[in-house]
Amino acid sequence: MMEQDQRLQAIELYDRFTHDGMDRRDFMARMTAIAGSAAAASALVASIAASPAAAAIVAPDDRRLKTMTTGLLGIRGLPLYQAYIAEPRSRRARSTVLVIHENRGLNAHIKDIARRLALA
Repeated sequence: MMEQDQRLQAIELYDRFTHDGMDRRDFMARMTAIAGSAAAASALVASIAASPAAAAIVAPDDRRLKTMTTGLLGIRGLPLYQAYIAEPRSRRARSTVLVIHENRGLNAHIKDIARRLALA
């Protein structure tokens, strides 16, 4: 069984690979060193990788919501950011959630959080 320290090292390494542009060969070489073998490294990556589809709490096609992705334009009319909009279909409650997530992108998890907030 993997020690907690090794798992934390693997998670930190995976985060650097997915978000900081680390080279895949370097990533797998380091992950293999942590896990002990290439097969164990592959299994470890699968165990710590995020699964946005499995984590969704409010489905993207939930009938209670209107959602869309749109581009926000900058001063000169050039695309600046992608934005995700979620709002309830009910006319009673008109709270709109607008997410502009430029750091790591609009992923399925962030969109799910926007849908949850719109329903709340």
